[in-house]
Amino acid sequence: MIEQKRSLILEENIKLHKSEAYFYEVIHPFTFNVIRQTRLRNEAIRLRKIFNKGDCLVAVDIGSGTGNFAKHLERAGFEVVACELSKDMLKNNNALHRILCDATFLPLKNNCASAVVAYSVFHHLPNPLQTLNEVCRIASYHSALCFYERSRDSVLPSRKKLLLLLSYFIWLLSKPSYFMRFFEYLFYGRKAHLSYIRHIDFCLTDGSLVNMERFRRSLVDKEFDVSLFSELGTTILRAYR
Repeated sequence: MIEQKRSLILEENIKLHKSEAYFYEVIHPFTFNVIRQTRLRNEAIRLRKIFNKGDCLVAVDIGSGTGNFAKHLERAGFEVVACELSKDMLKNNNALHRILCDATFLPLKNNCASAVVAYSVFHHLPNPLQTLNEVCRIASYHSALCFYERSRDSVLPSRKKLLLLLSYFIWLLSKPSYFMRFFEYLFYGRKAHLSYIRHIDFCLTDGSLVNMERFRRSLVDKEFDVSLFSELGTTILRAYR
């Protein structure tokens, strides 16, 4: 029964991201905006500064999607391995190394990664803790982890929400191809996508928040130094060992 549910969730995730792949950047305004993208860029730079200059560093991006976090990591100096379940998403991902795989069973060697990141991924997984164990398996003995997930207080005050939306339109105007895609979504893709979200994703694969405190305890048991905090409706977990 558990395996059947897991297979169903993975199957629906593939369908969801197939419906989102082309429009992904224009339908997530609280991720693709000037403020959030600046913070992700700074996060990638911060991760790089943890390690020595000149080191050859591998960063594994779990659930990489179209490469949102991956591009910042590559610019910061990491060699990125993008792991993604959806081949439709992976087609739009420009990471140097791309692997089509299930995050529950990563086809990577033990202790191969200097950094492992996951942006808004764990809530889609049938067994988040199993994926966390995989992350710990591939993380090297001197490594850094960074996870972003929606927080329990994810409802933003109106002022902050308005600021992020304004930041989104500034980001959109700076990218003409995405600006045109935004209108394509409004006129051609929105109805079918929202129908899928309402009837499947919220009910099956996106219905519950990840227990990040449980993640923290699990990582502490594995001898990681962990910090956990929230900003702009997002819980961020950083861990080092």
